[in-house]
Amino acid sequence: MAKDPAFLFYPGDFSTGTQFFSDEQVGKYIRLLMAQHQLGHLKESHMIFICKSYDNDIFSKFTKDVDGLYFNERLENEIIKRKKYTESRGKNRSGKNIISNSYDNHMENRNRNINIDNNNKSLIEVFFKDLENSEHLAVIAMNNKCTIEVVKSQIPSFKKHAELSYPTFEKFISHFKNWFIKNKPADPNKPKMVW
Repeated sequence: MAKDPAFLFYPGDFSTGTQFFSDEQVGKYIRLLMAQHQLGHLKESHMIFICKSYDNDIFSKFTKDVDGLYFNERLENEIIKRKKYTESRGKNRSGKNIISNSYDNHMENRNRNINIDNNNKSLIEVFFKDLENSEHLAVIAMNNKCTIEVVKSQIPSFKKHAELSYPTFEKFISHFKNWFIKNKPADPNKPKMVW
């Protein structure tokens, strides 16, 4: 598969995250984001090449990975989300039983035929385990402008509320998303993922 030529860009978040940058800093920051998108995590020498010197404001928007390379977490998340979405579309189009061009076939594959014997776990327990290990938590957190930990903290409460059975994992996730929006706790830190 060819390199994805685009990523989602949120002007409001970008404007908020760079409101105290000079025009020159904004230009350098955009160039670094484009370089990360095209090349992956960046060497410090590449950061300095674009910035012409160490710029604390710009460098603060990047995190070092275990190899000492720099990356912007928000951009990394957007790249991953788009890649997963694109892959799911490709799987759907290559499947034999295409329902529509936009149907999430990979979600429906979660509809498992489990005879309640697999280590005495019911289907609902399997769904909860899948939820705790899924990328859905990051998406729910981002959409609700809270941390993944806040979303995870609500899973025990949802367990008390949840129905005993769901026909598919997709229906289960949909119910959790809606329930979380109505029952989301106040987040004292209220971090916002900004560019």
